[in-house]
Amino acid sequence: MARTWAAERPRKGLRCLAFPSRLRQRRGWGQGGALEARAEAALAKDAICPPRLAESIAKLYAERMSTDVLQPVQPPVDGALRLCVDNLGVLRGGRRVLDRVSFSLSAGRALIVTGPNGAGKSTLLRALAGLLPRAGGSIALEGGPPDVELPQQAHYLAHNDGLKSALTIEENLDFWSRYLAQEPDARSHTIDAALAIVGLGHVAGAPFGVLSAGQKRRAALARLLVAFRPLWLLDEPLTALDRASREKFALAMKDHCAHGGLIVAATHEPLGLDEASSLALGGAS
Repeated sequence: MARTWAAERPRKGLRCLAFPSRLRQRRGWGQGGALEARAEAALAKDAICPPRLAESIAKLYAERMSTDVLQPVQPPVDGALRLCVDNLGVLRGGRRVLDRVSFSLSAGRALIVTGPNGAGKSTLLRALAGLLPRAGGSIALEGGPPDVELPQQAHYLAHNDGLKSALTIEENLDFWSRYLAQEPDARSHTIDAALAIVGLGHVAGAPFGVLSAGQKRRAALARLLVAFRPLWLLDEPLTALDRASREKFALAMKDHCAHGGLIVAATHEPLGLDEASSLALGGAS
């Protein structure tokens, strides 16, 4: 589905006007109100980004939007899929944060990583996502496509939500669904379905920057749903969520596991996954 991308270049940057009138009309915007006023103010004040970065984003977005050739739908995740971590060691700032960490996780299962602040929970997730080098040991996702690296088979949800403030929720999800999904997959949700799951369908046309903290987190969780990847790496995914939103996301996680997915989540709070395994990391520094 085509979307409007309008841009103009002010003297010190590129202003991305990502609140198209067509979306306002379709989603009921343009009727006035506090949220729309905040949206217009956010676009007027904060939608500035460096020219080179903006040009790169615009080019990538245009390339993704022009992709019309459908590829074969991927088959269900093979039950033989298995995440294996053996004697993993990770250094940060010259200090060994993780040492000889080992575990395995089969398709359809979840692992809850616990431990005090400084124990290395976020470090473990970043290492699994390929964002930190290993100081020892091995990480492997066995049973997956042999020519696809582990990070390309994983979603990593960090403390930051990873969505652009000036783009609408719908535009953010549209971009990420095209960027993250190498090929169409029957297990990926449509944008409308993903927003319905997290309870944000009524503000799909609102700029991400004007949402509340809880709504932003729910939008970030919807990013996991629009492009299926078997491994979810979640760092405190329930931050800022109310009870109803937590229950909805618990259902989404159970559905992901039911489709053969795997989840590794670092959290201090129960996720609602009763059959999940646990991994307790060491003391704080």
